[in-house]
Amino acid sequence: MLLIVTGIICYQKRNSIDLIFSSTTQINNAFQAKIANDRLYVLDEEHGRIICTDLAGNENYEINAYADEKDYFTYADDFCVDENGYVYVLEGRWLDMHIDREAILVYDNKGQYVRTIADTYYDDTQYVNKHKMMGISVYGSQLQYVTLEDNSIRFHTVSDLQTGEETQSPKDIAYTDAFNRIGDAVIQHDTQLVYVLDRDGTIREIAGDGPATVYSVAEDGSNPHGVPYRFCIGEEGAFYYSDLKNRTIQKVNTGEQDSTAVVTDTDAVAVNGVFTANGTASTLIICDPDKVTLYQDGNVVGTLSILNKSTLEIAEQVLQVVPFVLVILYLLILIIRLFFIRRGRKLSALIKIELAVVMIVLSSSGIIAGKLIIEFQNLYRTRIEDDLEIAAYTVVNELDSEDLTQVVNASDYMNPAYKRIMDTMDKNLDYGLEFYQKIYCNILLMDKATDTAYAIAYRDGSIGTYYPVDEVETNEVKEVYRTGNSVWNSGKEDITGSYLYIKVPVYDEDKNVVGVVAVGTETTIIQDALSNILISNLFTLAIMLLVIWILFGEVVPYVFKKYKYKAEGTDNKKEIPFHVVRILVFLIFAAYNMTASFLPVYVLQNTNVTFGMSRAFVASVPITINLFFIGVMSLFCASILKKIGFRKLTMLSSALSLCGNLLIFVYPSYATIVTGLLIDGIGVGIVTNSVYILIASIGDEHDRMEGFTVYNGGCLAGINFGMIFGAALATVFSRHNVFMFVVVLWVIVAVLLYKMGTSLAGFASPADEKDEQKTTGSTRQFLSHKGIWGFFALIQNPYIITNSFVFYYVPIFCDEHGYNDAVVSLLFMMYSLFAIYLGNNMTNLLYGKFKDRAMYIGCAISFGALIVFAVTQSFLGIVITLILLGVSNSFGKAIQQIYYTGKDEVKKYGEDNAMGIYNFAENIGESAGPMVFSELMVSQFLMRNLSIFSCALL
Repeated sequence: MLLIVTGIICYQKRNSIDLIFSSTTQINNAFQAKIANDRLYVLDEEHGRIICTDLAGNENYEINAYADEKDYFTYADDFCVDENGYVYVLEGRWLDMHIDREAILVYDNKGQYVRTIADTYYDDTQYVNKHKMMGISVYGSQLQYVTLEDNSIRFHTVSDLQTGEETQSPKDIAYTDAFNRIGDAVIQHDTQLVYVLDRDGTIREIAGDGPATVYSVAEDGSNPHGVPYRFCIGEEGAFYYSDLKNRTIQKVNTGEQDSTAVVTDTDAVAVNGVFTANGTASTLIICDPDKVTLYQDGNVVGTLSILNKSTLEIAEQVLQVVPFVLVILYLLILIIRLFFIRRGRKLSALIKIELAVVMIVLSSSGIIAGKLIIEFQNLYRTRIEDDLEIAAYTVVNELDSEDLTQVVNASDYMNPAYKRIMDTMDKNLDYGLEFYQKIYCNILLMDKATDTAYAIAYRDGSIGTYYPVDEVETNEVKEVYRTGNSVWNSGKEDITGSYLYIKVPVYDEDKNVVGVVAVGTETTIIQDALSNILISNLFTLAIMLLVIWILFGEVVPYVFKKYKYKAEGTDNKKEIPFHVVRILVFLIFAAYNMTASFLPVYVLQNTNVTFGMSRAFVASVPITINLFFIGVMSLFCASILKKIGFRKLTMLSSALSLCGNLLIFVYPSYATIVTGLLIDGIGVGIVTNSVYILIASIGDEHDRMEGFTVYNGGCLAGINFGMIFGAALATVFSRHNVFMFVVVLWVIVAVLLYKMGTSLAGFASPADEKDEQKTTGSTRQFLSHKGIWGFFALIQNPYIITNSFVFYYVPIFCDEHGYNDAVVSLLFMMYSLFAIYLGNNMTNLLYGKFKDRAMYIGCAISFGALIVFAVTQSFLGIVITLILLGVSNSFGKAIQQIYYTGKDEVKKYGEDNAMGIYNFAENIGESAGPMVFSELMVSQFLMRNLSIFSCALL
């Protein structure tokens, strides 16, 4: 339990351990900075970190970006701070070269995540290649921002910062082609007016009657060739903007329509200001890559580069390492202890054979896969380079060199030449093709007067913006102009990321180089694509190996147990053929679980009617019905078993399950899924309960315990094989077609069950003993015993409900987060392996020490596992939760069965009928589980509700 607690602490604090042995923090690739409440807030680390520090350079805290975590931003484009020190981060989550989510994340004055507001996702029908949300600002108790639509600017006001709800409808203001034209927006607090910076270098005031021009760089006689990028509003309404081309900060003189450079020789891309209420003094905040400089009246009044961590912050970071150290020490001690324990024990022949086969298969597969992966990486990268080069020359061949000479300044944005250039890129690099969604294209020229390179057009519709052409790119453009040859760069890094690109020349009619086309992609996109392909192939390989391993793990025990059965059968005592029971249970559960890795998702996708309820709840109904009827059949199975016998009963159950799955395959709809799973539930309920009753009827307690262990082991192994094999089939043949394979498997199961039925007839106990087994008292009297109903209500059912988290919630969670069925099956495999390989040892150890009380330990671990996921709510949390549930299931269920069958009330009532009620009660819990988790999963307060649910069970 200590390991679990420290592990949760480690997980929660994993993102705050950064340079714990350093007493300073270096500002790195700063983008912008703001001052609020006498604190300086710096956005740096390629838009991935916000540092809060005082003006003397003493750091208070950091907020870091981490991908795929709901509590952290991934790419911050802007932020603001309110009077209480709360930070509002405008984040965009980039997917390849476009944005698929924008939101505002709120952090308190200590840098802790509070909530997310204005959460917006863009689906596959929308290709958003730049930020739509901008101009975020907070004034008093209101948060304001704008979103750019196709032909309007939408003004948002969030009046309730506690919930993030907009108390008034957004206001739309007409602006032609707003999404493409607007590069920055600022909201003035006192007037509530919106000002925007058009990509043509024009600052406009957005009023109710439309936009009004405040300043235009084209009319600026002192700076006509400037490229404004970001701007802010200063004292008495003065405007400041960053000029990328001239590397200056300009102050706009609106009355005379010109500007003055107040800061020169700067690489700043954004400018922010702090102004007094009466506007008599101002402070400009300028971010160069490795420092933040404060200006007043054109003079430097402060520079921050290296920040000092406080003693408290250093102490907290050191203390945060303690849980990690404890976990590592604990694991080392555990490994050493297991080594010495194993050293003192001899491995059985079975384990030696399994280990030898696993090592041989893994080592040979690893060597072959490693070589193939290296070769594949080289081939894939070469193919990407070829495609980039083809794309670049395709654009070059379509460009008119005369158009390049007519696009020089920001004011040339959207002139006829610029439009023809953009049309050329759009036509030849169609966003409709997946590859072209992952690349960028820039048009660059050389300014011979200043001997510098600059960009005139970007594929996303901007002009001369984003970042100045740095020294590396300038030299590359020079080389293309000088040699007329293309230039490759396979890993350039700047503030926006790392890139692979090619620069190719554009010639005029005289064969002179007059421009450069640059086409490239982020190296992370290539790495992600490679990783996805490799992971997919490795998953396929892993699934194949696991299927072989599982089959081998069933065949070898079958051979050994059969040999043991024949050897021990020479004595007078009649031995139970557990090898037959094991393979029988394995096959039954393999057939039943072929669709388990995707069934909740499949049902959800085929749920078209909701009857006024949540779609998740309605989708859980077919699965609930299936599990419910498995339980219902436990009430009648004992009597049916006595009347028609085991062989006929198993043939009937196989036929029912076959028909149910065949119905779903032939005509998939919500109604047929409900009907098919109902019929399947009846069939599975009959056969599983039949086997269960036979085991429960074993007279010897030691044999009965072994029987339950064999049943649980065969059950989990069958579940593993079914899910993994089914997931593999779903990947190759689609989810729907797996039902046909299930039908075929049930046919095979029916044949094998028919042949094995004879060897199982009468193995549990002699016929005369069974006939003497009478039911004493009615079912009502049996259930009225405190120990019986208390066991069902307080131990068995809550414990069973937690397992629905595995087989219902995990597939849906993985599907929503982009993980395929193979991942789900491997997660189930991991869960089951803990249950299988810890089964005998954990059951014997805990039952030997605690007897029946060991079942409380299993319940506590299961409920604690749900709390772990409630705290983490991530893929890693899923992994930890499944491990804990697997550990609990390795002994919890078996000890519950031992406790139940050992009760006097069960013996008096009759084991067969009592086990029927046991299985029925168990399936009630299993059928209730999907409904419970379907409601929890749609709740906005999953962490709170799941924690309350788990603590209540505890």
